[in-house]
Amino acid sequence: MPINHPDTPAGNRFATRSHPKSGPRNGSRTDDAVMICRYRRFVAALAGLLLGLTAPVAATADPAAAKSALGKRVVLTADQRAFLESIAPAARDSQRRYGVPASVVIAQAVLETGWGTSQLAHSARNYFGMTCGPAGAGPIATGCRVGSDRVCDNTGCWPSAASFRVYESLADSVADHGQQLKTNRRYKSAYKARSRPETFVKRMARAGYATDPGYAKRVIAIMKKYKLSRYNR
Repeated sequence: MPINHPDTPAGNRFATRSHPKSGPRNGSRTDDAVMICRYRRFVAALAGLLLGLTAPVAATADPAAAKSALGKRVVLTADQRAFLESIAPAARDSQRRYGVPASVVIAQAVLETGWGTSQLAHSARNYFGMTCGPAGAGPIATGCRVGSDRVCDNTGCWPSAASFRVYESLADSVADHGQQLKTNRRYKSAYKARSRPETFVKRMARAGYATDPGYAKRVIAIMKKYKLSRYNR
């Protein structure tokens, strides 16, 4: 009496039998042997076909290939390249004089001005949203100008106004930014991570640099996307 395997449909002629040496009770043992041989050949051929079809898929699933695909170079526009070329010398100078990683300087300027296209960048050469305090514009800026601002907290952002510093050049704006970070004790923790730009940004933001709770993530995302770490060298 045939005993069906749990995964074998009832009535399958190749089901496991109660005794391995016993032949079929009906029909020819030779016919069954021939059919089994043909079945095995069919299975082997099908397995080979499937392996041939799935090999390319396995190759494309290689982790190294996936990582390479994710690391594709970002194509910059002509204006973006020009902006990087214009700010890179000042950013490296800030790194040398004030200890702010050049990649951080550039990423902040990109975020704050939209690659140098903001009104504040054009009218006041202010690339970091530096504002005037009770003491005025400070030793580097030439004056103050009221402009539109955006204030954020954990509930959201809303428009506001502020008195922004005015500079003679992009280089002066970068220098003032670096000096403010260097001389303000609230950023002392960030300076302990000068060799780790991402940590520097996180600690700077945590110390209250910006009101936007997502500021550090946005700056770091720009640093990574455009591979700005090359400017730290």
